[in-house]
Amino acid sequence: MSVEVAGSPGLREQLVELERTVDQLTAALASRVKIEQAKGILAERFELELDEAFVLLRSSSRASHTNIHALSAAVVAGRSSGTPAPIVDWLSRARLRCGREESNLQGPKPTGT
Repeated sequence: MSVEVAGSPGLREQLVELERTVDQLTAALASRVKIEQAKGILAERFELELDEAFVLLRSSSRASHTNIHALSAAVVAGRSSGTPAPIVDWLSRARLRCGREESNLQGPKPTGT
């Protein structure tokens, strides 16, 4: 988004800085939207509260050294195909640490069997 500005160089510099700020804020908002979408998907998939889903997302990101924004995008992109590997790995390790075979973090239980 570049606009031609006639006049003082100071105005041009201010405009360039404002354009940069707008671009940064737009990117940050888009990233935040992906994180919120991923939280919703994980909350539904694993029957979690939204804050628990965020902890899952953040913990999986840290444990796998994966950027939380990239992991969120993978959750959203793979909505119908499954949970990204870093989250599955973190859940597996968490279950082992807790010593529980059954966990709410495994996902919904099958019905009708």
